[in-house]
Order: sequence, then structure tokens, then C-alpha cells
Amino acid sequence: MKKLKNIICCALCLAMAAALCACSAQDNKSTDNNNQIANPVHESSAEEFKAAGIVMPEIEGKTPVYTTIDGDTTLYQAD
Repeated sequence: MKKLKNIICCALCLAMAAALCACSAQDNKSTDNNNQIANPVHESSAEEFKAAGIVMPEIEGKTPVYTTIDGDTTLYQAD
């Protein structure tokens, strides 16, 4: 009975090791295809905002950071 348990345990360990190897091989294949999405957020400027008709108020001692998010409709953000 003890020998049977050892055989079953070894078989399960081999099955788990094979599953881990299969999963890691699959992950490597997906990164080789360069299936990455471009980042739509990029730095912008006050001039680009003004060209879009957006005027940001000036705040003393603060330098705003302008960003634009490209998409179907361009989104403008200033912090």
C-alpha cells in the first residue's frame, strides 16, 4: 500500500512539473509576437491646449504639467 502511494505521489509530481513547463513555454510564445498596446498618454504643451481652444488659468508659483490622451476623442489634462 505504501509503495502504491509513493507511485501515485511521483506521478502527480511529474504531472505538475509538466503543467508548469507547458505554461512557461506558452507565456514565452505570447511575448515573441510583440502584442503590446501603445500608450495613448503623452506630454503636451500650453500651445497645444490653446490650439484646441482650451485656456488654463495661471496659478502663482505653480508650473502645470500638460498631458494629452489620444483616442476617438482627444482628452486633455493639466495638473
